[in-house]
Amino acid sequence: MLYLYQATNKINNKCYIGVSNNPKKRECYHRNGQGSKLLFQALLKYGINAIEFKTLVCGEDNYILDLEIKAIAHFNTMTPYGYNLSEGGTSGKQNQTSISQSANARRGSKRTPEMKKRMGIARCGKGMSHRAGFAKAVMVDGKIYDTITEAAKSMALKQNTLEMRCRRHDENNTWPRGWGYV
Repeated sequence: MLYLYQATNKINNKCYIGVSNNPKKRECYHRNGQGSKLLFQALLKYGINAIEFKTLVCGEDNYILDLEIKAIAHFNTMTPYGYNLSEGGTSGKQNQTSISQSANARRGSKRTPEMKKRMGIARCGKGMSHRAGFAKAVMVDGKIYDTITEAAKSMALKQNTLEMRCRRHDENNTWPRGWGYV
């Protein structure tokens, strides 16, 4: 069972058509930057209250996937008139505008040694985590670790326990001493 949903910008009337098995959860994902990059950029630019989410249809998977393709064409939600980057359904084909944008994004810029190293690791099949850039160094009892995961393993604690303690330290700067993000 899938749902066809529409996100409409109340300010410029641009729309995004999507499919989900849980539209409320999908709305949260969009608001947190997961999914359509264009829709998330609109949320940042116009504000959360400017984008209205509504469920259009509920039905069997194949029916909804076919309907998504038709709805994207009918409501003309492909970029630049809307926030959809692909034609929908299972095709996964991007339109020419988004292909040229991604091709031109890095054209002419030099790759840093760090970028080259990451690309080399990825090609060797030792791919990096998609969250590798988000890791923060942390200090626990005066000792500095590269990541919270590393600190949790060495102290035999749960990762979320360390996160909570470091967060509390950052908020009020009093407890526990010697804990926090570096």
